[in-house]
Amino acid sequence: MLFRSMEMMFRQQAVLKHPELLYRMAYTERKRDRQLILPVYTRAGKDYESLDQRRWNEFSRNYSKQYPKHAREDKELTLSAIAKAADMDGYYKSYYGLYCQFTHGSFRVMAGMLKGFDSEDNQTVAACVLGALQALNTGVSVEVPELADLWQRLLNLPGRAQKR
Repeated sequence: MLFRSMEMMFRQQAVLKHPELLYRMAYTERKRDRQLILPVYTRAGKDYESLDQRRWNEFSRNYSKQYPKHAREDKELTLSAIAKAADMDGYYKSYYGLYCQFTHGSFRVMAGMLKGFDSEDNQTVAACVLGALQALNTGVSVEVPELADLWQRLLNLPGRAQKR
């Protein structure tokens, strides 16, 4: 699922450029998990509210110890905003939306009307791999020689007008 790799790339790049967004990403995941998990616990007669609040308080405490300079804002963050923070909104507005059509089984995909985008697959996969390498290069100090050159070569490919 290429679009999931793109989501990870957006998140990695956004956190590299704006580390403080990590907390809001966690908050957003928590909110979505609550929507899915709360009904299950409720049907089982279990108290999810207390468990969730206890876990969130612990996470928030640990986060503030690990990253004392980061603002902890309990505000949801959309994937679109994450891509924009990563300076990859061009990918989000084009390739990501296109690949989501295949995953969500749109009528156009079932009717074979979205064929012919195979040439974009290799470039999109390359961008995801380079994004992961960049995260490793920055986050855990793994040396990735010529990373900037590889990005530039990808961006200079014919027909590549999207901003990374």
